[in-house]
Amino acid sequence: MQQQYISTPVVYQNTIPQIQSVVPQAQSVVPQVNLAPQIQSVVPQVQEIPVTPYVPPLGSRLPIEKNYTGTGVAPDFSTMKGTPYGKISQVVPVNVLPTTGLASASALTSAAVGGLDPSAYLHHVEILRKACQGLGTDEDAICQVIASTNNQERALIRRLYNQKYNEDLVSRLGSELSGDFKEAAMGSFMTPSEYDAYCLNGAMKGLGTREGILNEIIGSRTTPELQKIKQIYASNYNETLENAIIGDTSGDYQRLLLSLLQNQRSMNPTPDTLACQQDAAALYQAGEGKMGTDEATYGRIFTTRSPAELALINQYYKQNTGKGLLTAIDSEFSGDTKDLLNTIVRANIYPQGFYAKNIYDSIKGAGTNDSKLIRNICARDGVDLPLIRQAYQNDYNSDMLTDIQGDTSGHYRQILSALVANAR
Repeated sequence: MQQQYISTPVVYQNTIPQIQSVVPQAQSVVPQVNLAPQIQSVVPQVQEIPVTPYVPPLGSRLPIEKNYTGTGVAPDFSTMKGTPYGKISQVVPVNVLPTTGLASASALTSAAVGGLDPSAYLHHVEILRKACQGLGTDEDAICQVIASTNNQERALIRRLYNQKYNEDLVSRLGSELSGDFKEAAMGSFMTPSEYDAYCLNGAMKGLGTREGILNEIIGSRTTPELQKIKQIYASNYNETLENAIIGDTSGDYQRLLLSLLQNQRSMNPTPDTLACQQDAAALYQAGEGKMGTDEATYGRIFTTRSPAELALINQYYKQNTGKGLLTAIDSEFSGDTKDLLNTIVRANIYPQGFYAKNIYDSIKGAGTNDSKLIRNICARDGVDLPLIRQAYQNDYNSDMLTDIQGDTSGHYRQILSALVANAR
């Protein structure tokens, strides 16, 4: 049974007959908790809850309890072989630029690199080279380059630097800098999926495992994002992400992570109301409606349903039990599995709010969780950072950039401020 849960793809269309068999059985379990009328009425009430249109979710302090849906959109970066720090965006063909001299770069047209003219970024390459040579490092110059470019432009600068000087820019920054400034600078020159792979590898190498990072990344990324992360991880770290997970985790938590990495989540933006009602009933029967918990049912539904479907399942679950899925998870699970399931619900139903909360939590209260702050800004730069900033404003009535500046300092503050201020 365990092997089937890990490796057998779950086809969405085939789940309905299985779930339909759950609803009639509700009479034998639910009367013990006086909820039979609600559960028995799940299917007849199909028309009582209108399906909210699939729109970007912004502006709610309690978004998970409403029918908000939405997903981040990853840029279509292709990748090629790189360094231990990750892949390099393939913005310039490998044989276009020689390793010595860049005069030929000025002859490239903007169309050759997706609208970017390489000759316009050659001076950035020289600024960075000069900043990293000699005694000491010119942190101001590095901040200047980051502040004047976006994620796609920095990918081009990194490639041009590599071509001319035959070394990876991210590796060079890693050897020149230190602390939070180092992590933010390195992250700013990686593509989002490359940075995710880098963070996942860091969470599992050495003694111990940082499960919170695994949950945050694997539990929240879209199907295309996860696929890209897996490809980059395997290429850069000589091991599949799945094997790394197997070596560092165990039990139900491991099975849930591996199921997410199968990339079986539906992309359907228009939920089937009957199927979502049946899923809500199945989740009740798998948890609060019985003694013990059927983890496999939770895993199957949470790892295969689209964001729009999960939002509607949450809505039906709340209507028929008086509580949302987050409350149900808290009562049925514990530890890393509970945290991962909570991440799946929050990130799929209200993605920008999920990242905004991560940033808010990292800077509010005593001290700053700099690792979490850097991770959630660098990983979403070039994806949906402006939407996250808007969600932050709506949910916490405060400007994300202002709050970050108030909780950081020095060159580290300059980089994070630039990434947030220039995001588009």
